Amino acid sequence: MTAPTDIDSQRAFRAAIWGQCFGVQPQQALSRGLGLLYLYALGLSPQAILILLSGSVLIRGLLSVPAGYFADRIGKKRIGFFGQTLCIAGFGILTSAGWATAGRPRLLLAALGIVLFGAGTALFGAGWIALLSPLIPAQSRGRLLGRLRFARQLAAVGVGSLTAMWMTQTTPLAGFQLLFGLLTVCLVIRLLLYEQIPELEHTAGSRPHVVAALRAILAIPGYRRTCGLVSALFFAVGGIPMLFGLLEIEVLGLGDDEVWWLGVAMLVGHLVGSLAGGSLVDLVGGRRALFISQLAFAGSLMLFLARGMAPSLLLSAATASILFGMTKTTLEITTAAELIGLVPRQHKSLAISTCMSLVYLADSLAGLLIAALLPRLESLAVMRQGSWRLPGDIPATSYDLVLIALGGLLVVLLLWTLPPRDTLPRDTLPRDELPRDKLPRDKLAGRA
Repeated sequence: MTAPTDIDSQRAFRAAIWGQCFGVQPQQALSRGLGLLYLYALGLSPQAILILLSGSVLIRGLLSVPAGYFADRIGKKRIGFFGQTLCIAGFGILTSAGWATAGRPRLLLAALGIVLFGAGTALFGAGWIALLSPLIPAQSRGRLLGRLRFARQLAAVGVGSLTAMWMTQTTPLAGFQLLFGLLTVCLVIRLLLYEQIPELEHTAGSRPHVVAALRAILAIPGYRRTCGLVSALFFAVGGIPMLFGLLEIEVLGLGDDEVWWLGVAMLVGHLVGSLAGGSLVDLVGGRRALFISQLAFAGSLMLFLARGMAPSLLLSAATASILFGMTKTTLEITTAAELIGLVPRQHKSLAISTCMSLVYLADSLAGLLIAALLPRLESLAVMRQGSWRLPGDIPATSYDLVLIALGGLLVVLLLWTLPPRDTLPRDTLPRDELPRDKLPRDKLAGRA
């Protein structure tokens, strides 16, 4: 294969950016409030909604490792193409759930659509970072990953704002179906743009068995610690957007348009995080960026819990949503940059997918545990009597108790990231990608 020129790489990276701008719309809609509102319009209970939305992430976690292995074995683009086909089918089925009979048929169709979308997302994401890796210069990983995320979040904010202006206090079910049909078209456009990205890295030779490959990956210095830390952080924050949304609907009594405007506020936070997160990673290193992220996550929870002291409930919720979105994107950029710098070329897709599998499993486990805990918390006598109060003398709900518990978990996790030493030096690269002036002398002698 002919080596790509800088122009070829720029063209491919531009296609990746545009593809993400279209592909982000369904994913953000499903996870940032619009999916929750649609499932409410289908007549599903809060517990069922939490299970379905967490189940999508669970499917991604279960399939990420085998998808990463086969991405290295048969090609990243082949797996990605098949995954995007599943995404399109899943979102189409989810859209059609509104035409089914209310009750169990709608629930089954919605579950099938979400499962297919989660499976497709896992297959697509298995080789995505590894596919882009040769297009990203090592010295500017954080900046370029931030640029990619900035573009997708800017598109999400723009489309989300237009959607919020179109929605009403009680948007009809047909309106949600129209929106989800348009989101399915976005997935088709992403698939067409995906075909313009070349697969520049091909691992030649025989492939080891998946168990042997995993053993080699787990032996990478710093890999297990990094994966464990980011998985614990995603567990602590994975269910927070859903808690925010349910609290806004059931406790604050906000309308569909107001709930989605707060979802757009979180997208604005993602946009700001795309600008600042990459620069923060390049400036202070991954470990310190994780430490700062934990403090910011705790701050967003405190803002939401102290909403009774704010001059406006909407202002407090919007500020908390912006801060959370900004921090979540910083955490995602930090994870991607650390993994790209950590793993060697061999088994790159599998190594990244293994870590992301743990992240998705932690994220989904958080949502499933919250779904199991909420009915039990609501049955507590202190909750029925309203004797627990939040700042501003407002009664605490079961959602607030879960937010408090997650805030305590974040404080505990601070001890893990407190040491100032980074998991990796800031310029860490796989040894086969190190510039010549950074190679040890014995390595230089071997190459001479």
